[in-house]
Amino acid sequence: MSTLYLARVLGHEPVVLVECVTVHPDAGLPPHAADQESRDAARRFVLRLLADGDEAGDDEGMEQALARRDAADDDGLVEEAVSGVRRVRVLDIGFDDAFWQEHRDQWWATAEVVPGVPVREWLAQPSDSCPYQVAVFEAVLRPGVLRRPRREAFGSTAYW
Repeated sequence: MSTLYLARVLGHEPVVLVECVTVHPDAGLPPHAADQESRDAARRFVLRLLADGDEAGDDEGMEQALARRDAADDDGLVEEAVSGVRRVRVLDIGFDDAFWQEHRDQWWATAEVVPGVPVREWLAQPSDSCPYQVAVFEAVLRPGVLRRPRREAFGSTAYW
């Protein structure tokens, strides 16, 4: 599966902040509504992003890693792992020079989707499907869910 998002853990303990940028035309963000279904989708999405952003996962065997990903399909386990999640902000990505000049200091402006291809070049034109966006989520996690957050940006195949 190709990379759907680039993400970076911005803050850790006691509340986790994770920022992501959509880099695939079919990679939208979870719905933003006050209903339980939308909250559950956001919890699953954040848990999957953080599973990809945990260096401790590199030490796991394939079976352990798959079990952790499968746990994100069980809403009871997801709610236990991520007791709360809030969308802090969303920014629609622009395709003109002014947008990229304004956001040139953001990590995602220069991050590479694949080696040698930064986000700006990767997202050369608007998507026909989902809008390209940058989002920040704040999550309250059970201790031990995010053991060693990656310091650098990472690719993710998260879904909600």
